[in-house]
Amino acid sequence: GVIGAATAVALFAYNGYGAAVYLGEETQDAHRGIARTVLWALGITVAAELIPVTAVLMGAPSLPGLFGADNMMEYFITARAGTTLNNVLSLTVALAIFNAVLAIILVTARMIFSTGRDTTWPSPVSRALASIHPRFGSPWIATIGAGLIGAGFCYADERFLLVVTATTIIAIYAALCVATLTGRRNGSTSHAAYRMPWFPVAPVLALLAIGYVAYRNLLDPEVGRPSLLITVGIGIVFAAYYLLVLRRRGAWELRGAADD
Repeated sequence: GVIGAATAVALFAYNGYGAAVYLGEETQDAHRGIARTVLWALGITVAAELIPVTAVLMGAPSLPGLFGADNMMEYFITARAGTTLNNVLSLTVALAIFNAVLAIILVTARMIFSTGRDTTWPSPVSRALASIHPRFGSPWIATIGAGLIGAGFCYADERFLLVVTATTIIAIYAALCVATLTGRRNGSTSHAAYRMPWFPVAPVLALLAIGYVAYRNLLDPEVGRPSLLITVGIGIVFAAYYLLVLRRRGAWELRGAADD
């Protein structure tokens, strides 16, 4: 049960490889290249995280000492290689985190920009978010907005924010699985260059796993249950906005890069 509840947070560590989709309009031959990029990124992510964790578990001088340490990687590296290597690797991790934050801001800004370009918001807000800097050619208002939102979350409780974010990712993955099953059934994905192998094994297994993780989180009254309720509340608000605002506009025509 503890492992099942922790899976929501573990998913957050592996999340992000699908972000290449957001930059599809700036990618050559995107309908073929994006799927390959996502799968390569997934494989690299799993290997880059699973191999070190497995090595630490197998090579730790003491498992009780490892699990009782405030920082398990620091404990392992210091015990096996000394303080100097631990300091070097800590600086490397800090640099990697900084680089990851830059990538997240770029992806988030691109997503926020697309909501403005597709007139998701009221006209003044959409025009502002879709603004392109005349010199740098970047969505500068959307980028600043993404940075301000991220800075605001720095004041939230770390553990609660982590679980809420992970629970939201579970909801996103569940929606992707449902979309995959529905798209194959009604033919809306038949035009795609990439076709999922062994369909529908992956989405069905993923939905079963997601259902179990959500159930285990629901049993946690301290963090898991509130995070699920917040995620459901966010989904209800977005669904209401779509039904009451966007759907009443009639046909929703998305504009691509070629139209700009």
